[in-house]
Amino acid sequence: MVKRMGTITLSMVANFIQQFPLSGNIDKPTVVKVTQFDTWAASMGYYSLSSDRDTIVNSRNFTRKRINYGACHKAWRDLGGDAYHVRVGIHGQTYLVQPTLEAFDQKVQKLPAQIASITKTKCDALEALVISGDLKKLPQALQLRIILYNSSQPRFNRDILHLITERQRELAMIKNQVRSISPLDENGIFQALLTTPDELEEG
Repeated sequence: MVKRMGTITLSMVANFIQQFPLSGNIDKPTVVKVTQFDTWAASMGYYSLSSDRDTIVNSRNFTRKRINYGACHKAWRDLGGDAYHVRVGIHGQTYLVQPTLEAFDQKVQKLPAQIASITKTKCDALEALVISGDLKKLPQALQLRIILYNSSQPRFNRDILHLITERQRELAMIKNQVRSISPLDENGIFQALLTTPDELEEG
């Protein structure tokens, strides 16, 4: 049963991403030093740096995992937040903050409508130019270019939709293969890939 997301966890998720914003590029994660993470967490009162080393490490891991659960939860997305994941970097000295594949995919899914809207506005303006008769004031080569641009809009929309569909199919295949292998998931990376926001439970 999916647990209700607490306001403390949501506050933690919001505070973290406000301090360490996403880069906006899934291939370029935000790099956070573990020492920076500790300083931030201590300043928020999530754990104390005056504790012994083992306690700090356990508290750090618990806080990071709680952020990961909250950042992928439907409650966070309902508030308008982008799902993200905090994973351990090489040698364990840094954390890498990235949008989840699910969140990135949702942004990509919106592109066809956004692009189509922008290009349609331009096409409408060019169509008005053609109808007005002012098109003849332009060089013949440019007239032909405008006409071809307008006429190619439907095909452009279809091509974009096809690319999105192919991407979704490929992501589904990746998920199925990872799920069939069931790899050891020490950092929760595979869980973030395989689990949809509605299925995540608060840790």
